[in-house]
Amino acid sequence: MGPNRARALAQALKVTDAHKVNLTYNRLDPGTGKMLMESINPQITDLNLEKNSLGINNVFVDALVKHLDRHDNCLQSLNLSQNRVTDKHVESIVNILTETKNDCLKKLKLAKNRLTCDAAFALRDLYKLYNGAVLENLDLSNNKIYLPGALAIAEIVKKDPITLRVIDLSWNLVSKAPPKNAKEEE
Repeated sequence: MGPNRARALAQALKVTDAHKVNLTYNRLDPGTGKMLMESINPQITDLNLEKNSLGINNVFVDALVKHLDRHDNCLQSLNLSQNRVTDKHVESIVNILTETKNDCLKKLKLAKNRLTCDAAFALRDLYKLYNGAVLENLDLSNNKIYLPGALAIAEIVKKDPITLRVIDLSWNLVSKAPPKNAKEEE
C-alpha cells in the first residue's frame, strides 16, 4: 500500500464506526503502520494486522504503544502475527500495559515473529506486576521459544489459572533447552 492510499485509509479509520478492522497482508511498512495507528478511531476493538512488515524498526511499535496509552483506547484483540515483531517490541507493549493498567486488551496474537524466551519472560512479568485481569488469549505459536520461555508462560497459568484461557505455543522449541549461544542460531 502506497503513502497516498495509506493516508486515505488513515482518514477513513479516524471516522469509522466499525469495531473490527482487518488489514491482513497489505504490505504495510512501519511508516504506514504509524500513520494508521496515529489516526485510528480508539473505539476499534479488533485490529488484525497479520502478514505485514510492521516490526522492521520501532516506528510502528512506538505509535502502537501511544495508542494503547490513550485513556479512551478500547482495543480488545490485536493480531501482529508474521510482522517481524521482536522481543524488544513485546517488552514495549508489556511496559505500556503495565504502566497504564490497561485491562481492555484480551487477545494478543504474536505468531510467526521469531520471538524468543525474552518475549515470554516479558509477558510473565506483566502478570507479576499487574493485579487485574489481563490477557485471556495469547498466541505465541511458531516462534523460537525454548523450554525456559514455556516455563515462564506456565508461571502465568499457575498465578492466574482463570484469566488466561487460551495459550498457543505450538511450533516452538519448548522441549529443548536453548543453545548456549541462542542469538547466533537465530
